[in-house]
Amino acid sequence: MQGYLKKKSPKMQGKKVVDVWQKRFFVLDKADEQLKYYKTEKNAASSSEEPLKSIALVQVHCAVANPKHANMFTIDLGAERKVKLQALSEEDRDAWVAAIQSSKAAASAKQEKEADRGAELAATSRTSSPTATGSPSASAQVQMGPQDRSRLRSNARLAPNSLTAGPCVPGELHALCKLGRAALGTRCLALQHTYGYTGLFRR
Repeated sequence: MQGYLKKKSPKMQGKKVVDVWQKRFFVLDKADEQLKYYKTEKNAASSSEEPLKSIALVQVHCAVANPKHANMFTIDLGAERKVKLQALSEEDRDAWVAAIQSSKAAASAKQEKEADRGAELAATSRTSSPTATGSPSASAQVQMGPQDRSRLRSNARLAPNSLTAGPCVPGELHALCKLGRAALGTRCLALQHTYGYTGLFRR
């Protein structure tokens, strides 16, 4: 949607700041998810002309008609920031309000969907992959019996007191994973399944 609207803007007159109505050509760009305005329609049609200003639709709280003033409507950007506009007619005003509201809702829904997708990917990465250093997270633990630890010490040539019965802490688990499947048999398969060390347990 596009067309001329009058925009209320502050302007210096002498030593005072007064509000004046300026005619501007507005373009509701759904592809870029922005409301842009130019000085003239010719400026808007030029590919080399930058808009006077662009408003991201996701920043729009709402667009509402002003019942006290014919043809006027307001775009609320929050934090007491409002853009006051005047259309050519009430029908034109209502069409702009509906178009901005609809485009704003679509842009917000798209942003939320992308955010949810990003959160899902991050969660999947944290739960199925080792950390950047190749070790499980600091909170990861797995139960190992005394015999497992004895065999681990022997194969990995670790100090006798470096491993004790009970939960396996991340450093020990990393050493265990380096031994491969042959070191502890089914225990390694369980670790592979739980912590995602697929590349270290290939046959």
